[in-house]
Amino acid sequence: MIRNVKHRGLKKLFEQDDCSKIRPDLVDKTKRVLARLNASVTPQDMNVPGFGLHAMTGNRKGFWSVVISRNWRIISASKGVMPGMWILSIITKGVCHAHEKPAASRPARPA
Repeated sequence: MIRNVKHRGLKKLFEQDDCSKIRPDLVDKTKRVLARLNASVTPQDMNVPGFGLHAMTGNRKGFWSVVISRNWRIISASKGVMPGMWILSIITKGVCHAHEKPAASRPARPA
């Protein structure tokens, strides 16, 4: 069961079936992933061909990633919530949207 969706585009797609904030070529697979996540209780429930499920490392340890396209991932975690409850976000090209990175890992802004 999906508990919370941090990314606005995913939230609109999941709650209202509004795909206006998701790239058109990614909508079908994104809908399949969201449906499967909503029915999943454990991360291994997402381990199906084509999803590329993998555990994340580093400052995202405890999160799981599913591949949508080459540079687009949906990350989820059941960390700190009841088992089977998912919190979702998106990673594109290594940038995590809707989750703040720790201050030490943020690139310095030019002065």
